[in-house]
Amino acid sequence: MKRVFKFSVLFLGVMILGISCKAQMVQTVADANKLAENKQEFIGKPLENLLKEIKPPIKRVRAIAGGGGEFNSFVFLYFVNDSEYYAYEKQTGKMPTKITVHVAEGSFDWNPFTEKPKGHRYDWTKEDEKKLGKLTVVDIRVTGSN
Repeated sequence: MKRVFKFSVLFLGVMILGISCKAQMVQTVADANKLAENKQEFIGKPLENLLKEIKPPIKRVRAIAGGGGEFNSFVFLYFVNDSEYYAYEKQTGKMPTKITVHVAEGSFDWNPFTEKPKGHRYDWTKEDEKKLGKLTVVDIRVTGSN
């Protein structure tokens, strides 16, 4: 009986450890394409689920509500800030890696021009994560290079 109990405790411990140590899908910027490859895991769910799978810090965000076309609203996530973005583009002639998330909501409460100081309007913040994290993912695309 003691043996069964010890085995059960050990098995339960391994299961809990396995669940808690689940690695994030995107460990480096180069892994960002995994989000698009596995987009079915995120479609129909809140953006915050996708954000939990990204380890490298998001530094820049742009969002468009009601942009028209097949998908009306977008959230663009970048791993570089504004100055790094323009420097990379100038040096390489390429765009830095960008995660484009199409969201279901036609409008949402996010306006960096009234909520953030000039020069930091597109900086990613915890407040952005709260506001935009509730949006429903419709599609994910990853473009650019790192």
